[in-house]
Amino acid sequence: MKKYIILIFIFIISCVNDEFEIKDINNISILEFSSEKALNEIIKTKNLIILREILYISIDVSLNNILNHNTTSTDVKEMPYKYQYIFINDSLEWEVLKKEIYKYVYDPLHPDSIQTGEMMGFVIYPDINIINEQENINKILDILFNINK
Repeated sequence: MKKYIILIFIFIISCVNDEFEIKDINNISILEFSSEKALNEIIKTKNLIILREILYISIDVSLNNILNHNTTSTDVKEMPYKYQYIFINDSLEWEVLKKEIYKYVYDPLHPDSIQTGEMMGFVIYPDINIINEQENINKILDILFNINK
């Protein structure tokens, strides 16, 4: 009987992982750190509230990227949606930034296709990988689960 209790206890302890590593955070492609110092600081216990806030915002940003992966025209100069990510500096202040990463798809009948020049007939789409964004969300949820235990 003691063996079974010890085995159950060991199993429970092995399943409860309150720790996460730098690589877990570094594998989230939507997060960009200014330096290794910022990455090392964010996982310290005293900064978990900041990390939690950043992770919740990251889910929102990833969802926004997924929802707009086919947006070819926005209010700003009729340009496509820009990929969003979170930048964290050394003092652990964060901001949502945008990158102009596009792909060109030939679709001359699309209302937003380029009308003149050598790119005529191409449509500019944001180059957003939906699978990467979904993986980001899954990784973030795993970390949040460990933090919120």
